Amino acid sequence: MIPGYCGNLLEVDLDTGKISFRELDSGTLQGTVGGTGLGARILLDGLAPGTDPLSDGALLLILAGPFAGTRVPCADRTSVVCKSPLTGIWAESDVGGKFAGVLRSCGYDGLLIRGRADAPVFLEISEDAAHIRSAETLWGRDTYHTHEMLERRLGPRISTLAIGTAGERQVLLASIVSDGKDARVAARC
Repeated sequence: MIPGYCGNLLEVDLDTGKISFRELDSGTLQGTVGGTGLGARILLDGLAPGTDPLSDGALLLILAGPFAGTRVPCADRTSVVCKSPLTGIWAESDVGGKFAGVLRSCGYDGLLIRGRADAPVFLEISEDAAHIRSAETLWGRDTYHTHEMLERRLGPRISTLAIGTAGERQVLLASIVSDGKDARVAARC
């Protein structure tokens, strides 16, 4: 495996509730640069032309760069890659915080999320497993309260990405907020 990568992608299908693992080959990783480059490759290979960005066939990629979770300064960046619901073209944003390092410590280079759940859900990832959990009690909360509620439930060493009420309502320029009150935001796409 190429240094800086785990070689694993966690794939989540919200239509079926299935979670699987994809091994990333060295050739794919070597031909991309960081989380954004890897996201571009996966999106190009996995998204059918003309796919509506808010349809069940759309893909959302959340990826860590090769230095996430290391002592390299300012390297804990999470790339969010998808087809923009606002423009219908490429969308990429990155956000600081600890999410990328925590994801990497669980053994993953990123998440690929597809489909649509029948009810509000969140993804809980640990070093041992990944589970889709009910988010009914989180629905309608802002990102700060969502983080606080999950921290009380799961413990203080968590990292979160939350969409808040704008994302729940599919506002086309909604943001993804990392770690609640630390207010790091993946936005502008």
